[in-house]
Amino acid sequence: LSDVGAYTTSSLELDLYGGFRGGFGDSGVTYDVGVLSYVYPGTETPGVIEADTTEIYGAVGYKWVTGKFSYSIDDTFGIADSDGSWYADLSANIPIAESGFTVGLHVGYQEFEGSVAGVALGLADNSDASSYSDYKISLTKSFDKGFSVGIAFTGTDANDIGYTILGKNIGDEQVAVFVSRSF
Repeated sequence: LSDVGAYTTSSLELDLYGGFRGGFGDSGVTYDVGVLSYVYPGTETPGVIEADTTEIYGAVGYKWVTGKFSYSIDDTFGIADSDGSWYADLSANIPIAESGFTVGLHVGYQEFEGSVAGVALGLADNSDASSYSDYKISLTKSFDKGFSVGIAFTGTDANDIGYTILGKNIGDEQVAVFVSRSF
């Protein structure tokens, strides 16, 4: 955020969340509902909308498939007049027998509400400037003691006008290699 002039100091995204999750008896159907806040500590440039965002969400899953819907209750990620924006996604984490490998598949859609940012960019509304579809395909290998390694291919159809920073559309296709540990 500091690279685009929105913040004079900020190098952290702090995600705070709380909620409830569980299942419906022995059906195998699960649920997860809650609130998620993305907080960007730092000093904003005067006149810039704060990027902090709070969402309420609900998800339903069965075995390795999950559908989730998130709804923003304030201006979303610093985009003016965007309260009421939403994100819907469908994800699957498919285990490959007992190999320790998991194939991940994800598709989502972010809809930005309102009109201020879109009009400022010469477009009809925030949806034209900032809404996008995204996808991810990954392969992960799990090891003992909560360690995992993997590779993921991601991409979006994000509009260059709304997502170009320092000459690069941050929604372009990417490959990431990762190591993680759960505890």
